Amino acid sequence: MESKKWFIPKNYGWGLVPVTWQGWLTTLFYIGLMGAYVWYAYDLSHPELFTGQENVKMIFDVCLSAVAFMYLVSDKVEGKVGWYWGKRK
Repeated sequence: MESKKWFIPKNYGWGLVPVTWQGWLTTLFYIGLMGAYVWYAYDLSHPELFTGQENVKMIFDVCLSAVAFMYLVSDKVEGKVGWYWGKRK
């Protein structure tokens, strides 16, 4: 017996949409983890010390972690993860 999938692919663009409480909990955990990482790794409590180079590194880190997140939950997605432009048939 296959369990219900936690995510579905977005209708437009590339990404996932949580559809169960497990999917929402996983997504909220990821957002909290990324928020804590950015806050502590880049010391956002002192924004005057934040440079342009750190901006680029932070964006890269968050994008890379988003790809890793989608890879890790790919077995819980109904269908394929990919680029979509409109409703799937």
